[in-house]
Amino acid sequence: SNMLTPAELADPEEREGLKEDVTEECARFGKLLGVKVPADANPDCCAYVRFESLEAAAAAIASLSGRKFDGRTVGVLSVDEAAFDAL
Repeated sequence: SNMLTPAELADPEEREGLKEDVTEECARFGKLLGVKVPADANPDCCAYVRFESLEAAAAAIASLSGRKFDGRTVGVLSVDEAAFDAL
């Protein structure tokens, strides 16, 4: 959470730029199966990442939680596959 401001979330170019940044950063932890930055129904301005393995996801959560991104403190949570697929 807290990856973008609401104004940035509304901007397609900002969302795509964030998706690229998140993809690059998270790929360090393992193979990615998907990255989503939904424009709608996303009040916490979240980016969602699906990893191939739970170990990679756990490593990303441990490394990224509480980190600063563009002056904001990032919150990191896990969601199940069904929730990711529904985005």
